[in-house]
Amino acid sequence: MESIELSEFDTITGVSLSNLDFRYLTEHHNKHLLVEKSGNRYTLKSRAYVGKIKLKEKVINIRTKVQIANLYYMLTYAYNLGKFDEFENNDEIKNLSLYELLVTILLKWIEHSIKKGLYRSYESKTELLSGVKGKILVGNFGKCKGKTTCQYHELTYSIPENRILKGTLFHLIRQSLPNELKQKCIRYIRIMGDIQNLELSQRVFSQINYHRLNYNYMKIIELCRLIFESSFLDTVENNVVFSSYMVNMNRLFELFLANRIKENFKNVSAPGRRDNWAEGDKSILPSIFPDILIKDKLIIDAKYYKSVLNERGKLHSANLYQILCYMAVINRDGILIYPEQDRHFEERFLFNDKCFWILTIPLYGSFDNMISGVERVISKIGNIIGQTETSTIASIDKLTADSLN
Repeated sequence: MESIELSEFDTITGVSLSNLDFRYLTEHHNKHLLVEKSGNRYTLKSRAYVGKIKLKEKVINIRTKVQIANLYYMLTYAYNLGKFDEFENNDEIKNLSLYELLVTILLKWIEHSIKKGLYRSYESKTELLSGVKGKILVGNFGKCKGKTTCQYHELTYSIPENRILKGTLFHLIRQSLPNELKQKCIRYIRIMGDIQNLELSQRVFSQINYHRLNYNYMKIIELCRLIFESSFLDTVENNVVFSSYMVNMNRLFELFLANRIKENFKNVSAPGRRDNWAEGDKSILPSIFPDILIKDKLIIDAKYYKSVLNERGKLHSANLYQILCYMAVINRDGILIYPEQDRHFEERFLFNDKCFWILTIPLYGSFDNMISGVERVISKIGNIIGQTETSTIASIDKLTADSLN
């Protein structure tokens, strides 16, 4: 099967696609991949998503530029996954794609859970029995041919948490994954043989209630949710099945920053959706969604972009307007944080009576360089909150004059 290789924010020209492939990509993956027709060939432009799209006779691989060690570090913070010592400096994950890394981490979690012992709980059952067990149900269910309808509680492994694990394993063996990972999925499915199968949906994840006894399942269930939300199976014309998985790098970057910042500061929150932010006819106003709010003092917005600046060497207008809007609505200073490309940014701007900063983190370099960059940003945030910022105030025109014209 022919493989088409791209990196995130990459462009490849002269690609041959069938009409069926083109329709599938434009209808199902428009937000992941821009497809433009040029004569009898196509141009593919990847966005801030990485993963794999399996077409009828081709596979499109979109890989992240973030090194695997850095990616693993981001994932452990973004989804509170914890760390496995065997993954540290291990060739086992060196050449994995992002999705394969997620699956590998999930399988390691399941392996540890099985060795430790899966969680059991009491489930309510209603059966027609020859004897009596638990509570007898009368009325419409009553007695039937010498049997009694009984309701009782049974200690079982077949609880919603474990059904989600098994359902995720079944979901994975239908995806385009290396055979080694699929075989591990099959092995764990067999071990979990007494647990009922479950068809995954958004609803089954939201129905889990966590408490003291099943709290350890929270991380693994959230990982199952991420894998489920990132993968797709679509049947198109003539029963041709297209499979794909796509991970939103902007969302990963945002969650990584939020949880990493929470580790160092108190009262960190995601303010969430805000609708009533202006007077007037609110029905025609869009909602706003600030990423991170610290101590009710500082707004932080994460932007996973190809570059901090646009083609003209100016800050992206949409990002500028967005952070200025957040600052006006919430009445706080703001920060835009980007992945660092070929230039380091640590800029401060004064706008009316508020300040905002442009900071970058070197995600694409070595692991040590990334950690140093993260610590530098954390320290900078601490200085800003503590009002010990001493850098020279730059004019807002320095990067944005064209944007404001």
